[in-house]
Amino acid sequence: MQLEKKTASLGVLVFVMVFASMVYSHCQIPCEIYGDQARFDMLAEHITTIEKSMQQITELSQKDTPNFNQIVRWVQNKEKHADELSHIVTYYFMAQRIKPAGNNKGKAYEEYIRKLTFITT
Repeated sequence: MQLEKKTASLGVLVFVMVFASMVYSHCQIPCEIYGDQARFDMLAEHITTIEKSMQQITELSQKDTPNFNQIVRWVQNKEKHADELSHIVTYYFMAQRIKPAGNNKGKAYEEYIRKLTFITT
């Protein structure tokens, strides 16, 4: 039963990865116009913003009379940047860097599974 769930999950993931690259054409092919370093810089900015948001949420929550409107704004800001970070990782790096293996056997398939499990853990 557990193996069937893992196999089904892997099948869905492969299906989504294959067809997502057809839907999102920008940065889904290795055009080499945009550099990885620019993406790393964007990720660093998002991480810094998320950390700042978490710090502000903690500080505002510990006050005697918390300003809930401000807390909500910081939570929304944190979530927005977390979504953008996830989008960059998923649609820029995964779509270009992890190529589906042709069949279920051999070293190429083992490497493919290793990359997928590395990303999802």
